[in-house]
Amino acid sequence: MHENPSGKVIKDSTVAQISAAVFYQAHVMAKLMDSKTLSKEFAKTMLNHCKSDEQKLAALKCAIDGHKRYTLQAIEGLGVDRHLLGLKMAAKELGCDLPDIFNDIGYIRSTDFLLSTSQVATKCDAVMSYGAGSVEGYGCCYNPRDDDINFAVSCFVNGCSTGVQIFKNYLVDALCEMQEVILKGEKAAT
Repeated sequence: MHENPSGKVIKDSTVAQISAAVFYQAHVMAKLMDSKTLSKEFAKTMLNHCKSDEQKLAALKCAIDGHKRYTLQAIEGLGVDRHLLGLKMAAKELGCDLPDIFNDIGYIRSTDFLLSTSQVATKCDAVMSYGAGSVEGYGCCYNPRDDDINFAVSCFVNGCSTGVQIFKNYLVDALCEMQEVILKGEKAAT
């Protein structure tokens, strides 16, 4: 896994990337939010059996770095979605009509998240959950702890092409494969 300057494993970014790979594998589609382009590339690399473990690990690290940059931008108030959310909430609170941008097809598509992941970290053995961000999508909330990770997966439609059990099965497979890739990478580095 990737380490920050203090030496602690960056679990949030790693789990977010693995969740993206799971979603991509479960649906063999590339409709991830634009800020997740590196996540999409990582997912495609993971699913390409011609790619080496070194290439998979490099793609993971690249996606983690991109996720960290995006997260820092959001925390610092620089994520574009934060400004638009503030505008939308202010208009609603003031009883004003929503600005036209919120009816634009580009905005509507940019807020239709087929995969919404979020870390809710606590040291206790607990996990929170929330609904999917789209009727056809998934919510994947997780609590990374020192020795394990708790997951809560949700979706609106449990059917042949979507469902919590389908996502869970892919998630377990992806976590096992990533563990193997990371361990081989650590061994090669020593």
